[in-house]
Amino acid sequence: MQLAQLDPLAELKAWDASLALVKKLAESYTRPNERAKIAKVLPDLLRQALKDPSFTQAKLKEMRHHLRVLEEHFPGSDISRPINENLRQQAQGLYDEAKALEKKNAKAAALVRLKQAEEIYPDLPGLRTFRMRLDTDYQILNVGVRELPQFLSPGWACTDSEIRGVELLFESLIRLAPDKRGALYYHPMLAIARPQVIPLGRQFRLPQGAKWSDGKALGVGDLRFTLGLLQRGEVAGRNPAWGELLKGLQVEGDAYSIKLRLRQGFIDPLAVMSFKIVPARSSPHPTKSDFAKKPIGSGPFTYKGWLSDPDGREYASFVANEHYTARGEGRAEARIKEIRFYAMRDPVEEMKTLKDMHLALDLTAEEAQKMQGVAGVKVVMRDSDDESKTHNDLRPAGVVNRRIYFLAVNHRKPVLNNADFRLALARAINREQLLDEHFRKGIGPQVHRAINGPYPAGSWACSPGLVSRDTARSLDPFDAELAKTKVKQALASAGVRDIRLTVKYPRGDPRVKAAVEAMCAQAEKNLPGVKLVCRDQERSPYELRKEVEEVRDYDLAYYHYDFPDESFWLYPLLGSFGRGGAENYLGYTGSLVNRVQRTTSLRSFEQVREQAHMIHRQFLVSDMPFVPLWQIDPIYAIRTGALELPPIDPLLVFTRVEEWRVTPR
Repeated sequence: MQLAQLDPLAELKAWDASLALVKKLAESYTRPNERAKIAKVLPDLLRQALKDPSFTQAKLKEMRHHLRVLEEHFPGSDISRPINENLRQQAQGLYDEAKALEKKNAKAAALVRLKQAEEIYPDLPGLRTFRMRLDTDYQILNVGVRELPQFLSPGWACTDSEIRGVELLFESLIRLAPDKRGALYYHPMLAIARPQVIPLGRQFRLPQGAKWSDGKALGVGDLRFTLGLLQRGEVAGRNPAWGELLKGLQVEGDAYSIKLRLRQGFIDPLAVMSFKIVPARSSPHPTKSDFAKKPIGSGPFTYKGWLSDPDGREYASFVANEHYTARGEGRAEARIKEIRFYAMRDPVEEMKTLKDMHLALDLTAEEAQKMQGVAGVKVVMRDSDDESKTHNDLRPAGVVNRRIYFLAVNHRKPVLNNADFRLALARAINREQLLDEHFRKGIGPQVHRAINGPYPAGSWACSPGLVSRDTARSLDPFDAELAKTKVKQALASAGVRDIRLTVKYPRGDPRVKAAVEAMCAQAEKNLPGVKLVCRDQERSPYELRKEVEEVRDYDLAYYHYDFPDESFWLYPLLGSFGRGGAENYLGYTGSLVNRVQRTTSLRSFEQVREQAHMIHRQFLVSDMPFVPLWQIDPIYAIRTGALELPPIDPLLVFTRVEEWRVTPR
């Protein structure tokens, strides 16, 4: 009876009422045979609507919106084919007019046609690229970095410029980003809305028509493929411990509704579900270096490789992805159309002389001090130990630096498997002195902080009671006398009089080289019988990661870890995971493993915090699985009046790049 009402509604040309009735039918009748009857009448209904002269362009766009909703109920059907073909033809006509006008040098008129065409049918091949080429508002963002990226996939990115490039190219279902107050929150990225809570999981909606940067469709198969990589630990950009928390993926109702379920409760379920998604394909396979050099993503930008500008300056080019579409909740496409990464040899001089350089990342303390004297440039950094203060609105005070630096310890070496030796080594290093001499000259202790455990300083997980005996403002556990006592016990237990160990570290940063050399000298002074060798131990970041995490060929290594969220879950660092319970790259199997594992099942924040503080105390006092060193706060400079951007996560930087705007000068 309800289907019979569609004919008189069509005769009255009541198209909105017709579509509303169809939507109601689709929601009420869910059996396949019932939905088949509903889907059968839609093509004729739409053809009648398109023949109506009163059916304006605005109505077409409105109907297309309704169709997207209806297609969710009828996945795989041709419901929208008539109207999509009509819209495509209209857009093609406007596109052809724009090309003709461009040949007549009528650029403004051509842009009007192109914008109209993009509103009607944004997926028309070549349309968006042509508009971007003509648009006088084409915005280029120039960013100074330490080195140009080489590998740009979630599993291969190693340097900071690569990690930030991945943020431009790949999406997760939801992402973590700071608000104006500095609070980190999750909001949709690939998903078109906030997820719905379900038992032990979340339900997401995927966008229709989403595509990879090569134009191929993005769907549930890609998400399932990525989840498989993550669970097997096959270079999906995260430790397999995260994948083990996920039970699997279900598709229910239609092809755009998915459910991700956990094997057990977790304090921050969305943290587990925020992994980057890669395309399911065999060539190039997303786990291989070929893919990392020519990545295929679904994010707002696509990678064009290393190019040269008219002045001969080499840069890595990221251009707006013509296949990227808005991802719900009113999010628009990026207003910046190209982002260029330049390797800066002298950031201060280049920001002073190159007026088109908008942003300089990863400044040293000395560079930051000099940069503060450059006209039209603002330096952004943590202003003091008082977390309520901030240098300006771009660096929210509440955003905790989630990167920790430490000495990775290979527990497979007998002496390093001795807790007394590890505790002695941790107490032998004067972190505040090393920070002052090598990382914060001229700025002072308000940036870059020493740590004495596995958690970032100032985070909720860091126990506030475990401070230095010398000053309540430092977490540095340096204690030369205690170090001497502990090392005697360790050597006696091992039955040896002296020990020689190597310290590997990443190549490329003179500060790191000098700090590691000074650290080895400190340790030798405060640990009689111990020799730490760092000469000829420099490695590229890729070599160091391979030797530490894959082949485990190291004694000690200057290393870092980025907590992906504020749950500060330690199991990826200290636990056993993967097939057969593979050990972590430290080879650590001590009592902290069980304690860390127990935190996984706790869902009360008070309980989790209490357990984290207990872990911190045991880590510092009796276990020391790795030797915590410090945190290096990102410092960057922005050209005032040239760039509008929201508060950013200083490690990832581009999490909200769609909201950035280059201001014409």
